[in-house]
Amino acid sequence: VPKMISILRETDLDLRWFAAGALGKIGDASAVPVLIEYLRDTALPQWEERQRVCDVAVAALETIGTIEAKNAVLQWRREFS
Repeated sequence: VPKMISILRETDLDLRWFAAGALGKIGDASAVPVLIEYLRDTALPQWEERQRVCDVAVAALETIGTIEAKNAVLQWRREFS
C-alpha cells in the first residue's frame, strides 16, 4: 500500500490512474485519505475513453467501503454529478 500511495502521488497521469485502481483492488482502508485527495483529479489518459483518475478513485473508495470512503463518494457525487 505505501508503494502504491507513492506511485499515486507521481506526476505521471498513467501511473496515477493505475495506482488508484490498484489501491481499490488491494482494499486497504489506510489508502482512503489519499484516494480522497484525488477525487478532484479529472485527468483522462489518452488511451482511456471515459474513466478519469477521479472516477478510478471513486471506484476504489466504493470497494474499500469504510464510512469515510462512502461519505467522500457521496459528497463527490453531490458536487460533481
